[in-house]
Amino acid sequence: MNNDQYKDINKYIEDYYRNTLDEEQKKRFEENIIVDPVFAEKVAFYLSTIIAAKQLRRDETIQRFKEIYYDQKQKTKVVSLRKRYVYIISAVAAILIFVVGYLIFFQATAQELAQQYADSHLSQISETMGKTNDSLQIGISYYNRQKYDSALYILQGFYAHNPNSYRAVEYSGQTYLLLKDYDNAIKQFDILSKMNLEINKGPFYKAITLLERNKNNDKQQAKILLQKIVKENAYGNEEAKALWKKLK
Repeated sequence: MNNDQYKDINKYIEDYYRNTLDEEQKKRFEENIIVDPVFAEKVAFYLSTIIAAKQLRRDETIQRFKEIYYDQKQKTKVVSLRKRYVYIISAVAAILIFVVGYLIFFQATAQELAQQYADSHLSQISETMGKTNDSLQIGISYYNRQKYDSALYILQGFYAHNPNSYRAVEYSGQTYLLLKDYDNAIKQFDILSKMNLEINKGPFYKAITLLERNKNNDKQQAKILLQKIVKENAYGNEEAKALWKKLK
């Protein structure tokens, strides 16, 4: 790390979490976590002293930041197959998906369909959504590796410094949903729904969450939301139609 203004690293870290750095300094701070293991360790130690007061373990905190620079270089190997086998496998898979999907849809309840949607559509977030290695991308990386508690920790921290970030709200809501923390998921999707966006996923994701939670008048609330989504041709329109029919 090279920052002449902050020769006192502890003060540098403290200023970041007190939100007193300018935008360029914040960006540099987040980049330093990625590229500088020593700096990441110091950030982890600083946070551990604060989080200990909230009864969180220091080791867990340090590990979160270690993973930032240890796990960024993961690579996957793609095994090539002969084209004719690919075509055969693809055709068989397509038939199986259609048959299984047909049976599941017509036998599943609205709650089960909502759970299936969350499991199949919300399990991954594109890691190319942002152009920089900021903490939002780190949160997404944790999310995609199903480390939801760590993802939520990072996403909420990012939102604290970027209250206009609809992605931080959206991804936090998704994380809560996959953690089955429905109440907090709904709170996030309510915030998202009020944002002025060209494509707003908040109402549909809230409907999915209500159907999964399935308490008291959740189904009725979900039905109202789904009807509105279909009427306004909003995000999730086609899925909303299918779910609404299940609630008739």
